Amino acid sequence: SEKEKAPNLLKLLSMSPKAGTWLFVLAVACSVVATVCPAETSNVMSVDDVVFIGKKLMMKCQTKDGQKLKQMMITLRSVYGTLNEDQKVEVLNWAREQIVQNNFSCTLKKTPNPKPKPLASCKPTVKWLDSDALNMIGPFLSSLQPSDVDASPPGTLCTFFSSGQFSSSVSGVTRMNPSLAKVLLQSFQQCFSPNEFQKYLDKLGPLACYYSASNLTSDLSKKLLSQLTSCDSSITSKLEKTLIKNVLSGPITAQALRDLGRNVALVPPKQLATLSSADVKDLLQNPGVEWSRSQMFTLVKKQLGGKKCGEVLGADVMALQSGVTCKMIAEVNDSQLLETVQALAETPQWLSKTQVRCAAGKLFKSLEQKRTDYFRNITEQELAAIPNLLLLYMTPEKVKDLPDSVCQAFLDKMAAADLNSLPLNAPSRLELTQRALLCLTIGKNLSELTKADVLRLGPILCEMPPSKLALMAPDVIQFSLQAMASCQSIPQLHRPDLIRLVTQTFGSPSNWTAALVESVGPLILLDENATSALPSAPWMKDSLAFLKLNLIYISAAFRKKYFEVATAAASSSARRRRAANSINSTTAPTAALIEELGLDNVLWTASQLDGMSDSTFLAAVDTLGSVPGYSPDQLVVLSKKAVQVFGPVSQMNESAVVQLRCIAQGFSNADLAGLPLPLDSLDEVAVCGWKDSQIPSVWRAVAKYNNLTASLLDSTAMVTLNRFFCGLSSGEISQLSVNAFREAVGSMDNLPCPLDVLQQLKQLAVSSFGSPDTWTEALVSDLRNITAGLNANEAASLDPSVFSFLNQASIPLFPPQ
Repeated sequence: SEKEKAPNLLKLLSMSPKAGTWLFVLAVACSVVATVCPAETSNVMSVDDVVFIGKKLMMKCQTKDGQKLKQMMITLRSVYGTLNEDQKVEVLNWAREQIVQNNFSCTLKKTPNPKPKPLASCKPTVKWLDSDALNMIGPFLSSLQPSDVDASPPGTLCTFFSSGQFSSSVSGVTRMNPSLAKVLLQSFQQCFSPNEFQKYLDKLGPLACYYSASNLTSDLSKKLLSQLTSCDSSITSKLEKTLIKNVLSGPITAQALRDLGRNVALVPPKQLATLSSADVKDLLQNPGVEWSRSQMFTLVKKQLGGKKCGEVLGADVMALQSGVTCKMIAEVNDSQLLETVQALAETPQWLSKTQVRCAAGKLFKSLEQKRTDYFRNITEQELAAIPNLLLLYMTPEKVKDLPDSVCQAFLDKMAAADLNSLPLNAPSRLELTQRALLCLTIGKNLSELTKADVLRLGPILCEMPPSKLALMAPDVIQFSLQAMASCQSIPQLHRPDLIRLVTQTFGSPSNWTAALVESVGPLILLDENATSALPSAPWMKDSLAFLKLNLIYISAAFRKKYFEVATAAASSSARRRRAANSINSTTAPTAALIEELGLDNVLWTASQLDGMSDSTFLAAVDTLGSVPGYSPDQLVVLSKKAVQVFGPVSQMNESAVVQLRCIAQGFSNADLAGLPLPLDSLDEVAVCGWKDSQIPSVWRAVAKYNNLTASLLDSTAMVTLNRFFCGLSSGEISQLSVNAFREAVGSMDNLPCPLDVLQQLKQLAVSSFGSPDTWTEALVSDLRNITAGLNANEAASLDPSVFSFLNQASIPLFPPQ
C-alpha cells in the first residue's frame, strides 16, 4: 500500500540528487500518504510534478484528522537521520502548527493565512506539548526551544521520561543544544528524589552530557558512561574520569577496558601497568580501542619487559593516488564525454578543483559545438544531465544566459550542490547567487519571499549579500540568519554588514541568551569584537563547546573567549571552596582545567604556568606536552617545571620524554641532541613549532637512541622521521639509498625544510627519478615541497601539464629567480 511504501520511498528520495530541499521530501510524503492529503495530492502523484510544486503543496498539506497527522509524522520520523538541522526545525514547526490548529483552534503564525474565518493567535500559555504530541514528534523534540518545555501540561514530562518513551524518542539524536538539554534534565530530575533518578541513568541520552554525578556505584557509573558517547569530551572529560575510576575500582581486564569504548583513553597509564601480561598481549594484538601515546607506551613497555624494540612498530605508509589528469580528460571522445564526466562526478572527493575545472571546460565546449546558443536554449532535461559539481564551473556569461524556463530545475540543482568544491574567489559564485535570486523572485519582490522560498536556495543562501537579506520580511530575515549559522563559509566582504544585520535583528551579543548563542552564534563568531562581547556567564562555556564541534575555523577571539569563561568557571568553583575574593589569586592551572582546555593551554601566561604545582604538572604533562605554539617565555617556565619533576635533562628516561613532547622545545640544542626519543614517537613530536635550528639536534637524538645512520635508513624510517628528515646534513643526504627514497617519497609529509636542504633533496630526486623535464603529474604531486629546490632552468623545463599538480604550500618556497 502507499502507507507501507512511504518510509522506504522517502529514504530513497531524500538521498537522491533531485531532492533539492526538505520541501521535496515533505511533498513526497503528502503524495505517498494519500490518505492524509487526498484533496491536495489527487492530481500530483508523479515525482517530477512534486519536485516543482513541493513548496505550494506543503503549505496546503494540512489535516484536521489527528490519526492521519500521526501517520504523516511516522513517515517523517523515518527520514529524520537524512535531514539537516534547519530541516528538522521546519518539520517541528509544521507539526506544532498542525497540533495547535487541531486541538486549540488557534495559530502560532504571526501572520495567519487569510480565511473566511481566520484563526486567532494562540495564547502564550497554550499547553500543546502533551503526551500525544511528544510521542508524535519523536526525535524532532531535539529541535524544541527551551521555552517550549513550559508548554507541557503538569506531570506529562514525568510520565514521558519514566515510561522510557523519552529514551526511545532520542535514540537516533546525536545533537541537542545545551540550553534545551539542561531544561529537560532539570524537569525530569524534579519528578524524582536524587536516589530514584539514578535508576534512569541509562535512559538520559544526550541529557547525560550535563548530568552532575557524585557517589555513584560501579554499576551506576557504567550506566552513565554508556550515555556519554555523543557528548563533547571537553564538557564531560572530568565526569568520565570520575566514572571510570568508579568502574575500574577493582582489578582490570582487557575486556573491561574494551567495554569502556572511547573512554578508555582516560584510563591513567599507571593503572594500565597493573594489567596481567596475558591481557596486555591481548590488547596489543586485538586492539579494538584507541590508545593515547602515553598509554600505548606503557602497554608496549610492559609487553617488552626490559628489552628494546628493534624495529619500527605501526608505521603507516600510504601511496598517493594522483587521479585523472587534464590531459586524459582532453583526449576523451565527445560521444563518451558526458558519460565520462558523470562517472567522475560520482566520486568528487577524489577530484581536485583543477580536474573539475578541466572536465567542466571540456564538457561545456562540447555541448556548445552541438548547438548554437546551447545554454540560452537549454532544456530542463539537458540541465539535469550536467553533474552539479560541473555546473558550478559555468562561466558567469553562461549562468546569465540560462532561460527562466529551467529555473525550478536550476534551483533544485543549486540546493543540492557542494559550494565547497568551488574556489572562494571563483567569479561564478556571484553570478550563481544572482541567478538563483532572480529565479526565486519571478513574479514577486524580495519582501514577499517566505521561509520556504529561502530554504530552496540551499547553500546559495550563504552567498547572499546582506543588502538583499535586509529587504526581506522581518520573520524571514530572522529565519534566514538562523539558517546561515550552518554555512561553512561566508564571503569575507559580506561579513561586516552581516554582523550589523545580526545585531539589528537579535540585539547586542552582550545580552544574548544561551538558546540564541547556540542558534546564531556561528555568525557572531565571524567578528572578533562581537565574539568578545558575548556574555561571560557560567552557561557560556557549554554553549561555546557545543558550537566548536561544527566550526571549520577556530578564531583567536573564540579561543580567548572560551579560555576566559572556562578559567572563570574554575576560579568561581575555587572561590567557593576556598572562600577567596580575588579571581587572579585562584586562577592557576589545575589538572582538570588543563585537560579541558586542550590546545588552548597556550593562552596561559608564563606567570600563571609558573604558579602551577609540581603535582599538577605531573598529572597534566601528557596534555601540556601535546600543545604546539608555546611562546619562548612559556617554554622557559615549562621546561623548568620538567626538570623539577623529572630531573636533569641528561637523566630523563624515554617515558618522560614521550610525555613532554612540545615542552622539549624549551631545552638547549645540546640537551635536545641527547634525548632518548623513540622513532615511533615522532608523529606527535613533529606537530610542535620547532625552529629550523632545533631540527638537526632532534635528528641526532633520534639517530643515536635508535641506532640509525643515514646510509642504512630504509623507506619506513624515512617516512617515520617526518619533518626531522630535514635535519640530515648535506653529507648524510648524499649517503641515502636512492631505492629507499624512491619508495618513501610518496608517503612523506610535506617537508618544511630550509631551501638549502630542499635543493639537496631535489638532487636526490633527480638521481631517483631522472631529470625534471621527464617528471609526471603524479611524481610532482608526490614530491611536494621538494619541487621548490628546482633552479630556474629546471623549473622552466617542467612539462606545462604538471604545474597544476604543484603543492600549494611549495609555491611560496620557490626562490625569486
